[in-house]
Amino acid sequence: MYIPDFDGKQTYTGEIIHSRYYQNPSHYVGKTVVIVGARFSALDILVDIHTVAKKIYVSHHYDHITAPLCENAEYVKDIAKIDGNDIILLDGKVVQADIILLGTGYR
Repeated sequence: MYIPDFDGKQTYTGEIIHSRYYQNPSHYVGKTVVIVGARFSALDILVDIHTVAKKIYVSHHYDHITAPLCENAEYVKDIAKIDGNDIILLDGKVVQADIILLGTGYR
């Protein structure tokens, strides 16, 4: 499985999970989640958790992916770095999340 090495990853105060270990939406109830990736596994999980998660950010770098998302989800840029609970995106936007879910595939 591929796990990106985000600058500051070791400072993150939340939980980082690879999609390989996803089981069901119960772990995501009321949580804010950054899903990294916008391919099949990431979007399958998005569909599964959107009814229970508080907020979902889908972080990716594919300009051609613009399909509508549910009300509590939005597309955001790639993660540039992490500083504690601040997840800083390439466009400078800062979000906070309880969980970073890596839908980054396998290499």
